[in-house]
Amino acid sequence: MQPPLAETSPLAQITELNRLFLSLLAALETTPEQPADRLSLGLDEQQRAALLALSPQCLDTLTNAPVALFRLPLSRPQPGDHAGCEAWLSVRAHHARLAFATAALSVMWHMLRSAPDWARLGFGLGARQLLWLNNVPISALPQLAVPAAEGLRVRFTRRGVFWPRVLLFAAREDCEQLRLAVAASVHLASAQQRS
Repeated sequence: MQPPLAETSPLAQITELNRLFLSLLAALETTPEQPADRLSLGLDEQQRAALLALSPQCLDTLTNAPVALFRLPLSRPQPGDHAGCEAWLSVRAHHARLAFATAALSVMWHMLRSAPDWARLGFGLGARQLLWLNNVPISALPQLAVPAAEGLRVRFTRRGVFWPRVLLFAAREDCEQLRLAVAASVHLASAQQRS
């Protein structure tokens, strides 16, 4: 019997990346020897603790946000950045961050070709970034992963509305309100596009 094919819709891919990102966030937050690799910039101590304490049901609701819960900056590699296969050996990026950034870049790259509107809204990519990434060969993704991994951050922290509400509803175990808060991430993503 063959295993079922993985779901390849843009929403399913974003959900899977959100699940990976939250796992990475939790792992880095609970690894005291790597404090520089923490990704929760924009979340205060209480919010970080609440995020780590989410129940499995709340965590599942959060990962189903229709847009990425992370911000992965795209930038052209600089002359000092590692290139090609050396990207995997970067001492400037934690190996887990680099692996995640590489996976996310690959999903972005493929989604841009099959569902560009999802790539734009889901990952918060601007028109210039979309055009640039569309012209990047797949062989360049490992090189792009180094600066992307170093700039990887929690998304939706700038206006300070999303995370406090999500964590409040999760703490109350109010799944319906949590679902509504997560659905609001589409509006925040759209606002990011306009700003």
